[in-house]
Amino acid sequence: GSLFVSGHKDGTVKFWTPTTKKCIKQVEVHDDAITSVNFTSDGRYLMTTSQDHTIKLIDVKQFEEVCMFESEHYLNGNSSSRSSISPSGDYAVIGSKNGNVIVLKLNNDSIQLEEIYSGEHAS
Repeated sequence: GSLFVSGHKDGTVKFWTPTTKKCIKQVEVHDDAITSVNFTSDGRYLMTTSQDHTIKLIDVKQFEEVCMFESEHYLNGNSSSRSSISPSGDYAVIGSKNGNVIVLKLNNDSIQLEEIYSGEHAS
């Protein structure tokens, strides 16, 4: 079935169905505001970023956290940071408050640091 999601300031993700327009599940994911949500291309996982400076993968069928990424290279600095998942679902790119652009390798059970472009994301 189809789902859509919303990330909230209290760190929760809400899962909605377009047909009933009702929240079917609310999951506590982060300790601070969620700043972006992205489905992987196969729809199996949801990637979230947060002002708690973590990135998480959520199993959409189980509504459970699969893994978390945290690094001194990643600082989420505002209320609407952007992230993007590659069409293949294998990689994600995220900007950091410190100017880094971070490339992550996404696996079913892990998020791994692939590459850092230092100072490339200055605003």
